[in-house]
Amino acid sequence: MSSTVSAYPFYNYRYVRLLRELASRFRIRIFAASKLPSNFLRAHENFQVIYVFPFVLPRNIRYRIGPYISQIYSMAYQSDIILLFEKVTEPLLLFSRTPIILDMDDPDFKKLARSGAYKVLNSDKIRKIVIPSELAKKRLISLGVAREKLEVIPNGVDLKLFRPQPLPSEEIVLYYGTLTPNRAKLLLESIRIVCRARPTSNFLVIGEVPRPFIETLKSLRLLNRVKLTGFVPHDSLPSYLARARVCIFPQENSLGGRLPMKLLDYMASGRPIVATDVDESWPVKEAGSGIITPPDPSTFAEAILKLLEDEQLSLKLVQNGIKYVRNFSWEKIAAKYAKLIEEVFYG
Repeated sequence: MSSTVSAYPFYNYRYVRLLRELASRFRIRIFAASKLPSNFLRAHENFQVIYVFPFVLPRNIRYRIGPYISQIYSMAYQSDIILLFEKVTEPLLLFSRTPIILDMDDPDFKKLARSGAYKVLNSDKIRKIVIPSELAKKRLISLGVAREKLEVIPNGVDLKLFRPQPLPSEEIVLYYGTLTPNRAKLLLESIRIVCRARPTSNFLVIGEVPRPFIETLKSLRLLNRVKLTGFVPHDSLPSYLARARVCIFPQENSLGGRLPMKLLDYMASGRPIVATDVDESWPVKEAGSGIITPPDPSTFAEAILKLLEDEQLSLKLVQNGIKYVRNFSWEKIAAKYAKLIEEVFYG
């Protein structure tokens, strides 16, 4: 089996982890247009990486023409299955005879609809399209993608790494991930409300933080109440989650129903969650592992304060989350993927 990427290592942890799990079942060869410095690359991976260019290409070249370079190069080698984690290029669709499985972890539905790119997904060359949730499946079907092509395989969680820990006495509220505008504004206002209402509370924000976010914290005189760690490798997160009393998912708008990995990590670590009522919060709703609020800062902050005050409620939500997340181990997710690969190969 082969896979192609603009650059390797991936920044997307799902892809790295899936490849590592699948490599114990299949022989995997990855074709990368160029190298990319990253903490995700281990000294000895259990799959082969072939670089078209054994150096780092400029970013604009890497992501514009990288998929074309790697996919054209891969056609010189014979594979039984091509597993793609990025867009399918025209040369691959035109000239490759190898069946394709396309993994769409985070589909841009607006772009697909606007550009008409969804029509490519119905190509006979693409045998299966893997999406992370039933919500995403419904959105693609509504765009015109054939139902029989779609397979739901969600993200997973390392249950050996992320383990339930007792809730700490210190009142720390944790968020990890990107701070896009539809998250940053809600998070900032929630921090302001919670910190003023509860002087013993503090926040821990993990991930790259935009300069305006920091400047706003300074203007609110709350920088001393918010610990900003910057980027933290995914496998180093458990020690940070162990410090949290409450974990949050502040998002203002629905993005189509993907499965944020952070929600599984929160639950596996035994943490109650406050999340907004958006499509991406579906695992919290299914599990009953948190409080769901409208994307309103006052209501969101009120839910955080409630969990900081009500330990019995927090523990009930924690137990719901721990039970639910057992179905999302990477081993189980990889087994579903392996079954799909075999179906495509023998089908």
